[in-house]
Amino acid sequence: MGKKNSNYFKGKIILLVNRQTGSMAEYFGMAIQQAPNCITIGEQTMGAVMNITSAILPDKQEFYFTGAGAFYPNGERVQRKGLHIDYFIKENTKNYDSQLYIDKAVKIIKSDN
Repeated sequence: MGKKNSNYFKGKIILLVNRQTGSMAEYFGMAIQQAPNCITIGEQTMGAVMNITSAILPDKQEFYFTGAGAFYPNGERVQRKGLHIDYFIKENTKNYDSQLYIDKAVKIIKSDN
């Protein structure tokens, strides 16, 4: 992972994320994004990177929250903001296609960029 590793994977890395990507998936996504050739495709992620904590109130109601912040190496926060997206794809009923993300990934892999 990362630019400091001289033996990193030299091919294109495509990271697919959507609005259901959260917690540990975001944490691992952040690590994958440190590869210099990583391209992230999809929708905004949850912005709730790991460390989910719960508390029980006196009335026995339980609530969950994130107990620690998560930041990219440059200091940019991921909490509440989500992962950095290179190619934003918004899936909805109007443009629904079960292959939408895959088709975009294949197009990018085949391109010269």
